[in-house]
Amino acid sequence: MSRSASILTAAIVALSLSPLLSASAYAQCANADVCTPAVCRQLQARVHPTCDVQRSCAAINANNKVELRRRLTINQNCLAARQNVSECFSNSDPGHDQAIIAVQNAIDACQAKLDQ
Repeated sequence: MSRSASILTAAIVALSLSPLLSASAYAQCANADVCTPAVCRQLQARVHPTCDVQRSCAAINANNKVELRRRLTINQNCLAARQNVSECFSNSDPGHDQAIIAVQNAIDACQAKLDQ
């Protein structure tokens, strides 16, 4: 399969799954106790478009500073979006905590390559 066909296939799969992901995330907003469910849903709506993009710096050459900075920024925006949703809940959730830790690790990896 060609690279463009692989990308297209991945995009189709992601789009077909995105309503399922969004539905479960929005369902959790019904349990928000710090902000209203409507505010939670509004914040949650920013997570997937911000985070469900190519953000990893693992395969990026350390000399490609422009791409590393771009992906670092994406990860920082993703982290902010996830933290904003978390602020709607007084109790921590293991799934959301793991997602935030994963983004923090991605930020650290990008920064480490930028510092080389």
